Amino acid sequence: MVTLMLQMAKVKPTGIVYDRGAGEGRIPLAAARAFGARGSASSMRPKSPLWRGATSGAPASRGG
Repeated sequence: MVTLMLQMAKVKPTGIVYDRGAGEGRIPLAAARAFGARGSASSMRPKSPLWRGATSGAPASRGG
């Protein structure tokens, strides 16, 4: 479902996906992994397991 939403939004590698109230940050992470876009997310739960992996300093996959 997330990939379909990003396809409908016509996300491109030059794009930035913003997600307020992101929770686990699935949408910006999917945009980075599947489309090479940059993502920005804010959450009240920055210690969730997905955030720890995304902010560990490892470069995000750019897909392709």
